[in-house]
Amino acid sequence: MPVVFRMQPKHARIRIDGALHTPGAGGKVALLPGDHLVEIFADGYRSEALTIEVVDGTPTTISKRLEALPPPPTPVTVTFDVRPNDAEIRIGGQVSTPDSRGRIALLPGRHRVTLTARDHLPQTFELDVHESKPLTISKTLARDPSTMPPPAPPPTPILMGTLVVKTTPADATVIVDKEIFVVEPRKGVSLLVGEHDVEVSAKGYKTKTIRVTVEPGKPRAEFVTLQRIKK
Repeated sequence: MPVVFRMQPKHARIRIDGALHTPGAGGKVALLPGDHLVEIFADGYRSEALTIEVVDGTPTTISKRLEALPPPPTPVTVTFDVRPNDAEIRIGGQVSTPDSRGRIALLPGRHRVTLTARDHLPQTFELDVHESKPLTISKTLARDPSTMPPPAPPPTPILMGTLVVKTTPADATVIVDKEIFVVEPRKGVSLLVGEHDVEVSAKGYKTKTIRVTVEPGKPRAEFVTLQRIKK
């Protein structure tokens, strides 16, 4: 029994009882009497399903106008300015690689974004994208404290002490650690804390060498008397 299909759009296709049918001249499809499940569909339109009853000897005409689907949303450009530069961007759980200018095209709606980078703490946030509104997202990931090197120890303080050398004769030359010092009887000379070799000499006297220990904040006084050289 022929059934006439009049459809809009004209290029719509027909599936009857699960099988695809192409109408012949005048939109006719031959069907056996009885109930049939009909699905009418076309790209860009909302499909429709219906049950028709074909009665022997009774002409059947099916007229259907499919509802056009709204156009798909236009992707929006989102520019990501993320530090460090090699951070990985995941949107909706999928890795998204921006172009050379940091741009990613996203459909309007809410997206979950996760930023990760080596030696940095991850960051996750919700991103609302609206139609025709380009976005720029600037984010800086914080360093992971567990991966940071320990702080450098404070510099060792330089400890100084004072050495006072009084000599007989008074004009004797005083050499400390092989360096000549002018040792004032009252003020002395400032030296690094620790042991030092002190050499006292004068013309006509025997040279004398002693080892002294200089302590921090505590003047060290030495009295050195030279012996005359016997003629």
